[in-house]
Amino acid sequence: MASTTLVSRSAFLATCLLLVCPAMSLGQTPDYPGPSPLEAETVLQGHELRGLRAGVVSQILTGNVGGEIGLAVLAIPTRSNEEGAEVLLFVEIDGADLLATNQARTPRLEIYSYVLDASGRIAAHLAQVFALDTTSLGEAVWQSGLKFFGRLKLPSGHYEVRTLVRNFHSGAKGLQTLPLEVPDLADTRTALLPPLFPGPQSRDSWLPINGWGRSDSATPWIYPFVAGPMVVNPAALPVVVAGLTTQVYLFGYDIPSGKLKANFRRADGIPGESKVVKSSDVEIVAREAPTRSELQYVLASFVPPQLEPGRFHLELSFAEQAEGPVTSPPIPVLLVRGDVRERDLMWCDLRHMVSRSGTAEAPRVSAEAPQPKQETSGGQSLGRAARRLGNDYRQVLTLLDQESPEAARIALFELESSALGTGILKRLTAIRSAELAISKELSRQNPEVLLPIMMLHADTHQLYRSRRLYSLTFHARAMVEILAELYAELGGSAATTAKIMASLAGYLQESNLLASSRRLYQRGLQHDPDALAALLGLAASFEKYGSYGDAIEVLERLVIVAPDLDEAQLRLAINLQRVGRRPRAREVLMSIIERNAGTWTSAVAYQEMAQDYLEAGDADRAAELLREAIDTTPDRQGLRMLLAHVYDRLGRPQLALEQLQEVAPVSDHSRDSERRTYDNWPTTVLEEARRDVAIEAQTATAELARALAQDSTGS
Repeated sequence: MASTTLVSRSAFLATCLLLVCPAMSLGQTPDYPGPSPLEAETVLQGHELRGLRAGVVSQILTGNVGGEIGLAVLAIPTRSNEEGAEVLLFVEIDGADLLATNQARTPRLEIYSYVLDASGRIAAHLAQVFALDTTSLGEAVWQSGLKFFGRLKLPSGHYEVRTLVRNFHSGAKGLQTLPLEVPDLADTRTALLPPLFPGPQSRDSWLPINGWGRSDSATPWIYPFVAGPMVVNPAALPVVVAGLTTQVYLFGYDIPSGKLKANFRRADGIPGESKVVKSSDVEIVAREAPTRSELQYVLASFVPPQLEPGRFHLELSFAEQAEGPVTSPPIPVLLVRGDVRERDLMWCDLRHMVSRSGTAEAPRVSAEAPQPKQETSGGQSLGRAARRLGNDYRQVLTLLDQESPEAARIALFELESSALGTGILKRLTAIRSAELAISKELSRQNPEVLLPIMMLHADTHQLYRSRRLYSLTFHARAMVEILAELYAELGGSAATTAKIMASLAGYLQESNLLASSRRLYQRGLQHDPDALAALLGLAASFEKYGSYGDAIEVLERLVIVAPDLDEAQLRLAINLQRVGRRPRAREVLMSIIERNAGTWTSAVAYQEMAQDYLEAGDADRAAELLREAIDTTPDRQGLRMLLAHVYDRLGRPQLALEQLQEVAPVSDHSRDSERRTYDNWPTTVLEEARRDVAIEAQTATAELARALAQDSTGS
């Protein structure tokens, strides 16, 4: 609906304000797909417009698809007990994007879905907010994301669904538009719904948010997509693998019999009208009319054709019908081909595997990648498999000295990714057992040989994270932890053990995996109570999520251990201010200023001191302090902007303007502002810890090679 005429911004706001009863209210529902959902709350209540800002309105109106947060939307019209159709809305939200720049412990997730008719008027809407507790749910959200379920009532017609998702605290947002054709489903004629692909079954996927709502009808509303005992939770943007048998559900009314075809159409045309590129025969596995719904269903399977990977529109068609072909509405799918290893891929996996560009283009996977190895059964076979895995792992470790860390990483990836597919947990358990057994054998004489092994698994952990191969990510993380504990148990350096734990915790912290990162920081401190990276990372974690007292306790300990670490001093002072201990905070801030004029820490210290004077009503002292700061640090733009604010407070607009005129455009975009540097997770000390461990690991590589040679001779 590219030609849709948009309503004006003022008309849009007026319309929103008149919508005193939201299109959907929340309540308990008899049924929904998946586990017990998290509850959302309505954003629009009465005459009060809560949460809808001008920027949100602007993005919905302009229809600029994209943004920082990836999302996929599926809308399916079904018959309603009342006039019109009931449209079920499924919104999948990329969790890694949602948490990428989040700093709040319970960020507010806002979901807006507006339906525009052919004239550009608002036909229906949803507007809801959800508070996400990252302490308990952050890791689950990062692994995949959130799935919102909603309902809308619409008459038959042509529509465009515009869905905006926003993290209120970080400002990150994403918009998707979806053309929607709502047929007249009131009569008993044959009508097919879009094909539905169940979401991944072999691992936990989306964390659900309940937005189904209460029905205004006296008849309780029941989730319609039920096939026998199976509640079908459809993927909003399915991923299908060329050459791999795929199951699909086709729901509809008065579904005909006969042969089915799966037609793949190009995605660059109008859905349902673009050219059919390829068709596949479809086998009907089962068909039944559930007693709890008037919908019928067909369970079918087909093999997607070998096409160039990318996005397609897929439809199912009963071609051999007397009255002509009966074809379902199309659904967008992503087609991949080759050995993709993780068979249960989601569209958000592909986005992160390919790039961070926000486009969901399906990757072409190398045809040279080996196929997953088949499981064997029986004690004797398992024994041979274990020995083979051990030998393969030895060969991987040999590459650390003979070739390069990169070659070893590739070889380890090939070994561990052979577990992906059927029997993944059993296979990964066998691989982990073999890797640990070999590592223990090699470290009997010298625990230092474990350092390069740990670094290898830490590197592959980052690789798996970037490709969103969750099972392997957790496997690599577990290997690093277990090997670090073994290293310490065998007499390895406690300081090095703490650095390894802190390094892993830092990576998790950057992904906002709060509980796991804190546990690793605290475990590192049990080995070395004076570990700088662990202390600073843990303090920053407490600070960012509002536990200022806990942050102060850790930072007080840190400034004793490292009195010259300015970032620790600065964070201590700011947290002291937050709990009202201003005299001590001023003392610490002044010590930073006197010791390190010209650094980013001194620039923030000056700003904090000036703000303190402003709050105390002493704007003149604040201006004097900021002028002093600018003399010592002229390139820190934040100081001039704050001084302009102070001059404005003092009633000196000309002086304020002069300061603003001195604020030049930033030419070095690689350098963050001092405030942004403070707000980011602290990385300098962590990077130093990682470099230290990397140097020790490189030194120990020769020891690992000797241990491998001795082990080979002994065996």
